[in-house]
Amino acid sequence: MATEAFMIAAARTPVAPRNGNLKDVDIYTLGENAGSTCIAKAGIKHSIIDELIVGNVLGPGGNPGRVISLQLGLPKAVPGITIDRQCSSGLDAILLAKSLITSNAAEVVLVGGVESYTQRPGIFLRKDGKYEQNPIDQAPFTPWAEKDPDMTKAANSLAARYSISRECQDQWAVESHRKARANVERIKEEIVPFQNIARKDQFTRNLTMDTCQR
Repeated sequence: MATEAFMIAAARTPVAPRNGNLKDVDIYTLGENAGSTCIAKAGIKHSIIDELIVGNVLGPGGNPGRVISLQLGLPKAVPGITIDRQCSSGLDAILLAKSLITSNAAEVVLVGGVESYTQRPGIFLRKDGKYEQNPIDQAPFTPWAEKDPDMTKAANSLAARYSISRECQDQWAVESHRKARANVERIKEEIVPFQNIARKDQFTRNLTMDTCQR
């Protein structure tokens, strides 16, 4: 019979705009704060954690999972893994943790996603022994330039393909913001107290259909 996997605790930092309240905080510190809160909520010892996995896309390279593990004070034998599968990296980190547990390769896994758009590094390509003058904005998603559109163009294309109207999208956005504002206290419980920053997401507001149509 396969071993079951359970989530026993969760925590996160606030969501802040680029160059906002978290602009001076690196991804390791963000991950450390969320991770330490998860450990405290779960009521477990650092010594029983077998693996730490984080999803990250725009980080400085290397292995943020390992760095966060060390900053948390986990045993040095805990290796740490970082996944970069673009926008689904955090979810895939959870799925990998589940696979490790159900296969009996691990018993306790600390898992999440980290990113700071403000602190994303500039990446310069090297050709003919020299670095090109301008950094690339993002790594390619496909080997074909014409099939690797900007995210906004891709979203518009998908909306047209699946007949998702502007009104439908606006209604979804209005309802999403309404739910967030109606559950401020519940959301506060999942957000880590950090540097006297308000425990709320700074993007939520009293959104209306009229506002969206502007």
